[in-house]
Amino acid sequence: MSLTPQPVESVHTTSPATAKTPQGGGGLRTPSPTPGLELERIKAEKARKATEEIKRILECEDSAEILKLPKPIEGQDADELEVILAWREIGCMIHPDHTEHKDATTAYKKLQTAAKEMGLDATDQEDVDSWDGKAEFDPPTTSGQQRHMDEDEVPQPPARVLELYTKATPLLYALGENPHDPAAHEELKTINEEIREANKKEELPPLEWLIPINELVIHYIEVNSKYGILKSNATDQDARSRISMEKKFIDEIINRNHLPEAWTVLTADEFVAQQSENVSNTTSIDYPWRTGKGMTDSLIVGVRKSGRGTQVCVERQEGGTLIRRLESASEVGLLEVQNYMNTNDFKNLAEGQSLWSHQHRDDFEELLWVTKSQTMLKNTASRRKDPAADCCVKFRKKGIHILTVSSLSKVLGPTSARRAITRVCERDGFLPPWEAEPVSTYYDKTKLEKNPVKRREMRDQQALENRDIKEETNNIQHLQDRIAKFETSGEGQLQARVEKMEKRFDTMETSMNELKDMFKQLMATLAR
Repeated sequence: MSLTPQPVESVHTTSPATAKTPQGGGGLRTPSPTPGLELERIKAEKARKATEEIKRILECEDSAEILKLPKPIEGQDADELEVILAWREIGCMIHPDHTEHKDATTAYKKLQTAAKEMGLDATDQEDVDSWDGKAEFDPPTTSGQQRHMDEDEVPQPPARVLELYTKATPLLYALGENPHDPAAHEELKTINEEIREANKKEELPPLEWLIPINELVIHYIEVNSKYGILKSNATDQDARSRISMEKKFIDEIINRNHLPEAWTVLTADEFVAQQSENVSNTTSIDYPWRTGKGMTDSLIVGVRKSGRGTQVCVERQEGGTLIRRLESASEVGLLEVQNYMNTNDFKNLAEGQSLWSHQHRDDFEELLWVTKSQTMLKNTASRRKDPAADCCVKFRKKGIHILTVSSLSKVLGPTSARRAITRVCERDGFLPPWEAEPVSTYYDKTKLEKNPVKRREMRDQQALENRDIKEETNNIQHLQDRIAKFETSGEGQLQARVEKMEKRFDTMETSMNELKDMFKQLMATLAR
């Protein structure tokens, strides 16, 4: 989200009711070259757009879709101002009194019903119902804005509230990326509850200075959908216009409630520029400290002591993408690492990690990259521990720094840090540290014991247990072999008995047939 809000301007519709004489680039009116032909062209264009809208409305069933508005979050109302603007724009376009289309009345009534379901009041409905085809509408005023005009202006928030706003900033960033983020919603509700409880203790209005979560989110949703269009077509004018309008709404909310300016959104141009910058961030970064040359075309970004060895953060191309890893000095090149550490201004990754805190939260701008985590050999007897990872962070004032996951969590808060790391890892095509599995594993409880005497006892005991296990395994294998042999021999004996019985049955059947024949002959002789 952007830091510099744009000036808040009054909102006007772009419906036929507010159409003005064409203007040139400097705001001066430009004469039509051929008035008659131009009027016919405009009339034909209006009829074409009305036909398209009528067809679209008749094919839609969802109220928000009919009004071309984002679907409200479950349990929340639609934005009142957006409903009014959509009702005016589409209603004037397909108004049955001013549109020569056989289905205009049907489509208009369907639009009317949809607008009512989305919260349109009778007064705003009547404005369009009674429209004469020429009159301009006054700027729309929502019930919330009317209440605001009737009440005193929202006072400047005290220090306790500003501190909570600072705490909420990364959560608003999260909603800017994903307006439906359930964790961010819950944390913001908790912050609002803190504000409400403190207000009660100070005998202030309980709703004073609450963060208007729903009001902001509905605009974030719409802006995000238009950002998606700009990703594939940076010049799309409809998307750009919508972003501009939504930004005005958001800035008005921010100014009215004295909220942090950082909660606004990027303009279309800023978003497109950021996308280009993000692409460059994944290819190369100009680090503000000395880097070094490692083996196999790798770049040494920084180092830290790790036990008796040295851990190195390296950057190299892997599959066409720049990937950063934490590796041992022997993998990067002992000589290369030593030469780098002999320079006066090498980057010590461990230095200054304890200085980071939530006080730097407002200065946070972007997480540039996260190292790809991998544990080569893991002792499964130890508790679950995520692989080490470093995060390259860009601050607005302090510039670029390398933070551990723990330090980043102090700055952003654990939930926001985890979310940011996940997003960057997904962008670069690998798992976040807490999901990365080790290359291989082993189980050894003795390595966890600190007391050397007890450790020796445990090793002796483990050796005896391993011997017993081996003997048991051999016994089990011997038993399995005997069972297999018995099953094989038993199966052969059973087969022989079955075959023998089959032969006996065949013999008995032959004897029975012979007896039947003899009996028939006897009966024939007696009959004579």
